[in-house]
Parts: sequence; C-alpha cells; structure tokens
Amino acid sequence: MVKVFVNDVDDYPGNVIAKVFASSNVGATAQPEDDEDEVQENAEQYIVSGTVWEDRPDLLDDRDTLDLPEDVNIIKRSEKDDESMVRMWMQNDIIIFNIMDSLRQQEDAEEAIIALHNRIKELPKKITFICLSSCLSWAKTKPADPEEPEVGLSEDEYRRRKSHPGYKTQAVLEKLVLKLGRTDSDRLSTYVITAGLIYGKGEGVFHHFFKEAWMSGAAVNMIGKGEGVLPTIHITDLCSVLRNVVESSLKVRFIVAVDDGVSTHEEIIKAISQTLGNGKVVATDTSKFILTELTGQPCLDQLLVNLRLEGGCIKELMNIEWVSDAGIVENIKKVVEEYRRARNLVPIRACILGPPGVGKSKVAARLCKEYKIEHVNTSGVIEENLEQLRQSMARTTQEDEEDDAEEEKAQEDRALMEAVEAGKAENGGRLTDEHVIDFYKRTLTSPPCRNQGFIMEGYCKTMEQAKTLYAPDEDDDGEEEDAVDYNKAIMPEVVIVLEATDNFLKTRIMNLPESVVAASSHYSEERFIQKLDEYRRLNTDDVTVANYFDELEIHPNTIDAECATTLEEIDMLADMIKKKIGEPRNYGRSAIDRQAIARAKQIQEEERLATEQQERKLQAEADAKELKAAQAKWASRYAEVKLQEEELLAERAAPMRDFLMKHIMPTLTAGMSECMKVRPEDPIDFLAEYLFKNNPEPERH
Repeated sequence: MVKVFVNDVDDYPGNVIAKVFASSNVGATAQPEDDEDEVQENAEQYIVSGTVWEDRPDLLDDRDTLDLPEDVNIIKRSEKDDESMVRMWMQNDIIIFNIMDSLRQQEDAEEAIIALHNRIKELPKKITFICLSSCLSWAKTKPADPEEPEVGLSEDEYRRRKSHPGYKTQAVLEKLVLKLGRTDSDRLSTYVITAGLIYGKGEGVFHHFFKEAWMSGAAVNMIGKGEGVLPTIHITDLCSVLRNVVESSLKVRFIVAVDDGVSTHEEIIKAISQTLGNGKVVATDTSKFILTELTGQPCLDQLLVNLRLEGGCIKELMNIEWVSDAGIVENIKKVVEEYRRARNLVPIRACILGPPGVGKSKVAARLCKEYKIEHVNTSGVIEENLEQLRQSMARTTQEDEEDDAEEEKAQEDRALMEAVEAGKAENGGRLTDEHVIDFYKRTLTSPPCRNQGFIMEGYCKTMEQAKTLYAPDEDDDGEEEDAVDYNKAIMPEVVIVLEATDNFLKTRIMNLPESVVAASSHYSEERFIQKLDEYRRLNTDDVTVANYFDELEIHPNTIDAECATTLEEIDMLADMIKKKIGEPRNYGRSAIDRQAIARAKQIQEEERLATEQQERKLQAEADAKELKAAQAKWASRYAEVKLQEEELLAERAAPMRDFLMKHIMPTLTAGMSECMKVRPEDPIDFLAEYLFKNNPEPERH
C-alpha cells in the first residue's frame, strides 16, 4: 500500500494529480510493455489524500464540486492543526506539494519539509518529497550561448538559474528542498520539478482565453504583442513525470518538465481562437487584463514569460506515454475536446420544422437567446456565406502577402462564387439546392455552431435535401464502433415539428400588423398561400423530413402551435420546446453560472425580505407616531374637559359654599371651641346638643 499526499486538491493541478494517482497502478511506469498483463493482475493502487483549506466551505460541504473519486481522503486544512498535519505527512510514502499558484502554498510546503527533516529519525518509512514548481524560477536566466538564444535551458544549468523578481521565494524554497533531501536520502528523498505552463483537462492559466473564445464570438484578446515563448506541458504528461519520479530510483533531483512545443503567446492564443472562436486575435494592453477573471499578477507573470526550456531527463530517463509531446498548438484540437468534456461544454443542436406562419422564427429566436446559441435560417445562411465569399475574393485583389494556404482558399472561394452566380442564372435568380446545402454545411461546421450549437429553423424542406445535408463527412475515419450513416457533428439531437391548421395560419397572417406585412414579401397573401400549399404538398406522404429523422431514431416531437397567438403564449410555446431540449449546457448556464444565478436570486430574495421588513418597520413607526399624536390629542382634550367640569362643579357649589360659610360654619366653629373647653365624655353628643340649641334661623327672603 503506497500512500500519496497532494496539497490543495481543490486547485487545478492538485485536483488532476489526485485523480491520476487514485486511478493508477503502483509501478506501472517502470514495467516494460510486455508485462502489462501481469501488472493488471497484481495491480496495487495508490491511496490518495489531499487538503482543502477551511476557507473553502463551499467545497468542503459539497464534495461533488471537487469531482474526486470517493476513495480520495479530503483533509480540512487550517492554521491551527500544524502538529496533526505533521503526523499525517509522516504516514505517507509520497508527498507532492504544488507551490506554483500562491505564497500560501510555498509557506505550507516549507513548513512540511522542515518538519519532516526535523523528525527525520522518527520517520516510520522512507518518504519521497516532491516540490512542483513553476518555470518562473528560471524567468531571467540567460541562454548558455548568447549567439544561439534558440537553444533551450536544461537541468544541467539549474544552479545558475535566475528567477522572476516576484518568485525569488519560490527559488529559495527549491534550494531548501534539495538541501534537506541530502541529509539522509534513505529516509527523506527530495525532488524539485520545474513545470512549464500547464494545460489540458479543463485548463488552468489558459482558461481565460478558452472561455473568451467560446463565449464572445469576437476576437480573443492577446496580452501585449505576444512575442514571448511559453514553455508548456500537458497536465497528464506532468502526472506521468510525477509517477516516473516516485516509481524510479532517479539520481537526478532537479527535473525540468516541458513538452517539445516552442510556441509564442500569440501562436497559442491564435490556435485557441481558430479552434474555439472566429480565429481572430487582437493585441491588448497588459493593464486591461488586471480587471479580467485572470487571477491577478501571478497568472499574468506566467503568460508574459519569454523562456526556452528543454526536458532532458524526462526524455532520456523516463517511461512516458506522451499525450501532447509536440505542445499545445500542435495538439489544440485534442486539448479543446478535453476542455469541452471537462467543463461539460456540449453543443445544443435542434431543428424546428413546421408550416409557414406557425411561429418558428419567433420561437427559435427566443430559444437561441435563452441558450446563447446560433439561430440558423435560410436567408441568414445565404447572406452570411455570400458575404464571406465576397470578402475572400476581395483579399486576393488587395495584397500579395498572404501565405499559400490562404491564397489557395481564396481561389477556391472565387471558383465557388462563380459557380453560385452561374447556378442562379440557370435557376431563375435563385440558388440551387446544391449551393444552399453547401452554405448550410459551412455554417453548421463553423466554430459557433460546432462549439455552442444551433437551432435550425425550417430547413430541410425535403428528405432528399436532408440526406444530402447530413451525409457522413468524407473525412470521417469511421473508427467509432457505433458508426452511423450521417454526420454526427451537425445532426440535430432534438427535432420539433410545430403543427397548426390552415385556417388558423391564414387567420394569424391576416391579423398581422401592416408594418410587418409590408416588411416581408413572405407575408403577402399570394406568397403565403403559395408557401403553405408547397409545405402541405411536401408533407402528405411518408417521404418527409420528419420521417427522415424518425428513421434515424431521432424521433420528432410534434407540438400543437394553435395555443400560441399572443407574445406571452409564444413564450409558453418556447418553454414547452425548452423542456424537450433540456437545460443549457454551455457557459450561458454552466455550473458556476447557475450558482451565480442562484446566489443572485438569493440576494434578490434577501433584499425583498429586507425591504418588506424595512417597510413594516417604517409602517410601525408611522403607526406608533400616529398613535402617540392621537393619545396626546386625546390627553389634551381630556384635560380641557376635566378643567371645564371642575369649573362647572365649582360654579354649582358656590351657593352652597356661601350658605355654609354664612350660616353653618360660625355656629359649628363656636360649638367645637366650647367642646374643647368643657371636654365632655361624649364630644359628638355635646356638639349635637350645642348645635340644636344654637341653631341659627336662616334668613328668609
């Protein structure tokens, strides 16, 4: 059982390295080809563990996002678990530290190698420590022979390497790793692997350009003039180098891992654009890239390097089954396919058929906007291809500096244009089926349709047209076991047939606004009736386009379109078709974008709840203020009423008070005074007797 540790398995290199080792047999690279069967029978796989820092809870909570095999042990890494990490490192046979992407990775690797070296006598078994470094530690190294600058630098010259100013700590760490590995190599063996810019399996440093070519439809922005030579290596080939290091007893401790590609930044970006985009590249000032999704200065530093490296050790001493030994430019088609698979960038190909006036154009336009794919219709295809032919012909008359391939292409386009014009002259001014189908093939195989996909509206009209358009490509090598009798690259996956009665269609056209009818001859009564009759004539027997797809087991979905008369209902019809096509599968709705959309909806919901809460708070404050004002008003009126009541009572009590003060109080006062003098046993009785005897006679009026 061979245990392997890989740091930062959430990072691009670490993630792929962990996958490769988890699916590899121990010692496979050291076996000759004749012993492959024996290796399979006695296969022992690596036991892989890797770290994810605790500040990535999204990955720790959702393991599926990491896309790692279930048997890969994921370790939560924090600043407080140094001792536990050291004990874990000591239990591994192989420790791989990628230090290319961040200062934290360098600090983590330095901590690990120092800790292992300090406990070298306590190690339970031999540990192989591999430091995976970047070519930036060589960035300022001058060629061995100034007169031959095209000769690459190799491992033999690693002692005189000069690093990029921002990567001096990386170079220092490389030296430390090699130094500590010389103490007792039987217990702690160390290697430093300098890797070129890594590509493949979804992309790392080049991902920005792949995504831009895929999405923009415009020229891909190149950093500066793009003159620097970029040393590169495919991630799978780098993993093969790592496996060779751990499975072979190499005496060389410093290894340069690069492929044979010697391509400039401009050549790489052009290859990406030609394969994924429209083939155009534009030089852009470096400062503008700081604001893009490029991960800051480290990524820019790698893309701006100008360095030639040669991997002598990996060529002479290692058993590598190269995936891309010639470099990214020579293998760009393979790299692009890997990129698409890794990021699930599967094109959507659909076809919407139906009679004229049924709403194909509106529905297709709405769906193309939703899916961010090409809207393909006959008029657009013809206009676009004719314009491309005119531009190609114009280039041949403007300058003679084009290369042979472009000149040959221009001549072919001129010949095609002449044939198109001749065909139109013989066909009453209309293009022949042959040329229309040729234009369709050009459009459907163009990068936007090939990569993102398309929705084709209203074509083909006959089975013969369909058979010709979707005929297998002559360049198809037919290596697939499930080879089919059609061109899979352009064949629609989903076919929708919209149906409606003639009366419904005629009523819809009659109710169109005059501006719409005037803008297109297709909506004139005579032209519409002619097109509708032609459609019905071509779709009355079994020799129809829908039958063609059905026979290929691409079963059409028939939908009643009479439910869609208003714009809102057409949107509902588009939603019905969307359920047949499925969810978007490109960057318009990638996993990352879906998370962003979900997060945006969550933020929107939080803002809505916060707004409602604020409104409730303001309403409560307003109600409280209104209540307080009402209470104050009530208290004021109550005080006023009470005062009026007191004044009224006082006014009513005045006669009685005057009577008591004049007739009663003098006698009562005299009686109480006499009582105090006599001090009788029963004062009450004495006072009553006194009042009775001295009762004043009220004045008579």
